[in-house]
Amino acid sequence: MIIFSCAKKGFPPGGPADTVSPAVTNTLPPDRSTSVSTETTIAVQFSEKMNRQQTQASIFVSPVFEFETKWKGNTLILEPKQELFLNQTYIITSGLDCQDLQGNHLRNPFTSAFSTGESIDTGSVSGVTVQEGRLQSGLAVWAYQIEDDSNESVLPWAKKSDYATLAGLNGSFRLNYLSAGRYRLLAVKDLNRNQLWDPASEPLGITYKDIFLGPGDTKVENLPLVLVNRDTTSLALLNCQMTDQSTIKLTFNKNLAKVKTHDNIVTLISESGDSLKPVSLYQVHQQSKNLYLQVSGLEAQKLYRISLSGLLSEDGMPLSSSAARCQFTATASPDKALPEIAGYHPETNSKDFSPEGSLQLFFSELMQEKVDASQFQVIDSAGNAVIGSFSWSDQLSLSFVTSKPLRSNASYTVRIYQSFAQDLTGNFLQDTLYTFSFRTLEVGQSGLITGRIQFRQEKFLGRVFLNLKGIDNLYAYEQMLASGQDFIFAEVRPGSYTLTGFVDFDENGTYSSGSVAPFTLAEPFAICPDTILVRSRWTTENVVLEF
Repeated sequence: MIIFSCAKKGFPPGGPADTVSPAVTNTLPPDRSTSVSTETTIAVQFSEKMNRQQTQASIFVSPVFEFETKWKGNTLILEPKQELFLNQTYIITSGLDCQDLQGNHLRNPFTSAFSTGESIDTGSVSGVTVQEGRLQSGLAVWAYQIEDDSNESVLPWAKKSDYATLAGLNGSFRLNYLSAGRYRLLAVKDLNRNQLWDPASEPLGITYKDIFLGPGDTKVENLPLVLVNRDTTSLALLNCQMTDQSTIKLTFNKNLAKVKTHDNIVTLISESGDSLKPVSLYQVHQQSKNLYLQVSGLEAQKLYRISLSGLLSEDGMPLSSSAARCQFTATASPDKALPEIAGYHPETNSKDFSPEGSLQLFFSELMQEKVDASQFQVIDSAGNAVIGSFSWSDQLSLSFVTSKPLRSNASYTVRIYQSFAQDLTGNFLQDTLYTFSFRTLEVGQSGLITGRIQFRQEKFLGRVFLNLKGIDNLYAYEQMLASGQDFIFAEVRPGSYTLTGFVDFDENGTYSSGSVAPFTLAEPFAICPDTILVRSRWTTENVVLEF
């Protein structure tokens, strides 16, 4: 006999699923205890049974000391392997990755402190951790105590930090109960949780300043740490070649940071020992591993040496002193290489170009300023020509500015013929025809963002670059403020965005994230804590980005 019955509504066998976050209910020694024995045992009691392995990996003690762990019910016991220091404040942090048997995490990091002396240290540092342009929780923040005015490198792959914590919700972190002194802060995505940095696999962030905590200044707030992947290989010069009588091509092992044409980084040395300076130096669009020198007056068949200094790779690594020189034989060969168009803006088949934007061309070598406007065409889908004028940003970058805005939501094609432009020796373009197409943004289907940058205590001098990046779309917008503090992002596609910015101390137009060894500071960085919502035909006002 087969019996059918209706399914019953209700919780599955065993009751409802446990979705309640665990909590720390008690600590030993009790929080903020003083005059604690240097032979004390430390314990953290939780509100329920915990995933022991996960929880043990998420407990931080500062200053760092070695300890053994064991469990007694819901309590994790830490037994120091050596006697604690006298008159020292110790901090125990339970990170967000502490979790119960059902996988529920702590709602917030929990910190307790005790002292083997008569008082608790009161210094504190707080801020946020940022990765890939967004606030990121769960990242390790390490503080190393350093000598006053020291510029020596901290080696986070070899030495554990003096203090440590984990970033909580929205990437916020706070290191409390720090002793007086000078500190260097790093943030690391500590994947193996060994409290040491693995450069090959773990992103790392550096601050824009070292921290000093003194009797009258015990608190530092709003410190940003921007994590990036870092290749600790030093920048190295691989090759130098004189391609014609006026051009030298340098090739490196890594992408270069942007170089300014007036940088004093290259010295040419002749066979007789005379030092010469290049006429100019330049980088070509999408040739990040190359640097070009424009020279004059070199004697053919003579040997010359090149010496470099002050160059940085794109990831902030300095040029190795052992790989900063090369030599070449000068040539009298004229420049017969035909120049190319190395890139366009907008990119071909782009569908969101601003009707009020200007077109840009990027060339493969230095060009003459005079162009033949009849050999350049911008036409719409009906075959109508667009009128405009040309403007050189430098000898490699040319803009075409339309005399009036382009039509909304319209398709355009650009045609550039071979005789449009010439390089410095009179060579025309390599291809007989260059062509690309794009479509303009539909007016009325975009929004506007207005706001200002604001400095809390330190006002930084330098250009400020702002980056608006879509969360739910692929759109990104950039703006540079040379002066003033107000900004406007016009014709922004609807969606949710994050806003970040940095102060361009080195004037290279890109964020410099610093380096670990040799140590260099990062540039000041800021991130808007709130998501910015953009709607069609709507202005999002009063956005504030604080440095």
